[in-house]
Amino acid sequence: MDKTIEKLKNKMEKILKKSEDHRDKEIDYILLNSKTGDVHAIATNYDEILEFNSNIKKSSMDYCEIFEALFNDDDFFGKLEDGYHIEYISMDSNYGLWNVIDEMYPTDINNKLGVQKYLQYCKNNNITKETIDDAIKGRTPNIMHYYQDPLEKSYYIFILGSDLVSDLIKKYDYKENDINYEFCSNLATKFMESREYQNKSKQAYSQLELWVDINKSDIEELYRQTIGYKEKVYNGNTIIIDKGYRKTDKVALLEKTIGNQKEYIIAFHYQEDKDKLSWAYAYYFDKDKEKAIESYDNVLNGGNLADVFINKER
Repeated sequence: MDKTIEKLKNKMEKILKKSEDHRDKEIDYILLNSKTGDVHAIATNYDEILEFNSNIKKSSMDYCEIFEALFNDDDFFGKLEDGYHIEYISMDSNYGLWNVIDEMYPTDINNKLGVQKYLQYCKNNNITKETIDDAIKGRTPNIMHYYQDPLEKSYYIFILGSDLVSDLIKKYDYKENDINYEFCSNLATKFMESREYQNKSKQAYSQLELWVDINKSDIEELYRQTIGYKEKVYNGNTIIIDKGYRKTDKVALLEKTIGNQKEYIIAFHYQEDKDKLSWAYAYYFDKDKEKAIESYDNVLNGGNLADVFINKER
């Protein structure tokens, strides 16, 4: 522990000992934001909670009683996400956090990055189920299977960006590399929290590929949200449902509105020019969207539409 933090901890403990109302409380954890110098700490007797707030550059220290759960998602994991790191934490607090993670992660904890930072702290400081059990003389759930190794995650980010979702990124032609990397990083996190990831009997790549295939629609919707995509209308009545390639040929699946009716089109060698859309030739499927999608998928897989089209523009 840093000497400055140790002095602050001693000061907190003196405040507790001098108070008749708080002398039975102990420091549970101390968090420090290195950039701002802000310090956040909690002391408790497990019935009442005292919150300390200070700054390593100032001599003043504020504290107050709070009325909320000790292991609050935003209070602890949220602060880790906001730039704080752990300077001190008791084994009793570790026990409590491991139980919270076991019961709530990943579905009921919002600050998942904060959880990963805490698990990284545990890994770096040899905080394990066994060390907690020995310290508290109890039984702790093992939660380290939730730990996401940064190198392993980097591998998934690379595979997603260079292979499994590269066509999706290419389809929307969005060239902000930082945003695309963040998108792949979010996908990697979601995969490492999934049932497919937990199946260690199969290769990681095949499980990631399976997960992407199962969640294809949700992944595309997430990408649309990530890049702020807005549906564009061409020629006053046509939208692009999907874009792709048959070998090197550009292909698009279109939806055209004519009055109250929808018409579905597979367009080849299409060109976008502001709000205008043109193509070299196309296959028309009237209102049969299901057949249009099936045929479009066939095209992307290198198939020929000669036997399935309803009408071909010449």
